[in-house]
Formats: sequence, structure tokens, C-alpha cells
Amino acid sequence: MGQKINPIAYRLGVNIDWPSRWAASKKKQYQEFLLEDAKIRRFLEKRLSLAGLIAVNIERSFNKMKLTLQTSRPGVVIGRGGKSLEALKKELCQIVSVEEPEKNLEIRIEEVERPELSALFVAQKIADQLKRRLPYRQVVQKEMERVREAEGLLRRYQEIDCLPQCHELLPTTAGCKMQGGKCLLFALRDDVNSFLREEVVDMTGMFMNCTKLPPKPLLSVSKRGGKDA
Repeated sequence: MGQKINPIAYRLGVNIDWPSRWAASKKKQYQEFLLEDAKIRRFLEKRLSLAGLIAVNIERSFNKMKLTLQTSRPGVVIGRGGKSLEALKKELCQIVSVEEPEKNLEIRIEEVERPELSALFVAQKIADQLKRRLPYRQVVQKEMERVREAEGLLRRYQEIDCLPQCHELLPTTAGCKMQGGKCLLFALRDDVNSFLREEVVDMTGMFMNCTKLPPKPLLSVSKRGGKDA
């Protein structure tokens, strides 16, 4: 993986689907839908911070809208008797631009069995622990061990970077970077999960970039010296 572009955007249409699926007839409508999707995701990240939100998929059709929330704790989102879900829908009805949102807005909850394999979930856990001023090296090491346990026999490549925003002005010992598994040279068609999060902790921005790759590529390009290139 290079650091030139977003690894998720680079694989859109190859083996990763778009998180927002809709079509706009006019340029102005496209801008409105794009800003509305970003507003919905920011709202859900804050509103469901304790529910382990991993992904938000948005689908639009003619006068209808469907939200698919992938979370590790669906019970927190639904609530007792579905009351929390109803309250969430009422709040979303004030944000979306669909006509009659009470009828045309659909919310679907999907449970993620192994959230430790999600880069977003790992980055959120690290950020929450850094807010409580825990030692960042110990935090990153524990999260890396949990990811390895969740991987099992897959042994995919994992990398967690935790660096201060002003790391160029700090000593070289500031921040940490941990890696594990097997890194491949060709991984375009592999299932890549990457997330970058910035968190303010004691007036210092901490960047967390979590990336995971599977052990074997689906397509072998060439062989050089007996090894896959």
C-alpha cells in the first residue's frame, strides 16, 4: 500500500461498493445529497458513539431513503421495545430532505459479529482510551493483540500508527507504530480495511491509521526469484 491516495477510494468498483448509492439529475441536487450524507454520518457517529457504529450505508430512490447501520451493539441502537430506534428515526426525520420521512425513511440494523476486524472500530477504541489519558504505547499494543486474536488463522497484515500532530517538533520517541502479519506487494483486489481518525488529547492531535490486508492476493502478477511480486 502506498500513501498517495485513499486505499478505500482506490478500490471502489473493484471489490468495494460505494457507501452511498443514489443518482442525481442536477448538479445542485448532487451537492445537496452529498452534504446531507456527510451530515447524517456525523450525526450518527456522535449519537451512536456507545453502540460501536462501524459503517453507514445510504440508499436513495424516488422519494424513499434507506439507512443501513452496521454496529457491534444492535441492542443499544434498538433499545427496549424499539423505543431508542423510534427516537433515532424522529431525529433523522429532521435532517433528511425526503418527503414524508416518517413513511419513506427506513432504518435497518445489522450486527457485526467480529468488530475487532474493522479499522474504524479499532481507531475509535484507541481514541476513547487516549481521551482517558492512558499510555498510548500500551493501548496500541493491547488493541493489536485483540486484532490478532480475532484474525485467528488468517494472519492478515495489520498496522496501527499513533503519532502526534506535531511529531516533527517532538523527539523521535514520540508516537508509536506496530505491524503484524504478512504484507503483500500486490493487494488491489484484496479486502482492505483502512480508517484515519484525528483526536484531540491534551491539546495534541493524535492520528490513528489502522490498515489490514489478507495473507494471499487473489491475482498473482508475476514471479521474481521464486517469490510473488
